[in-house]
Amino acid sequence: MRKLPNICRPPGIVVLLLPVAILLPQTAYAYIDPGTGSLLVQLLLAGVAGVGVFFKVMWRRVTGKPSSKDTGDGPSEETNPSNRHE
Repeated sequence: MRKLPNICRPPGIVVLLLPVAILLPQTAYAYIDPGTGSLLVQLLLAGVAGVGVFFKVMWRRVTGKPSSKDTGDGPSEETNPSNRHE
């Protein structure tokens, strides 16, 4: 049988050490500067806006409401000279 590369093996040591790392935390002397905080707020707002647009588009598809592009306000075959057949 072929031996699996290290990346494909079950992560046994990680599974054993992860609870220890979670239960015995170390004090980290670190901070988040204002630039990082504003980036996180911006990512959060962009995610909320993206989810909102997604659901709006899906709701319009479900309810069948046409968008402004689907209303047929463009030139019809009668008024568009390029569509005439001789």
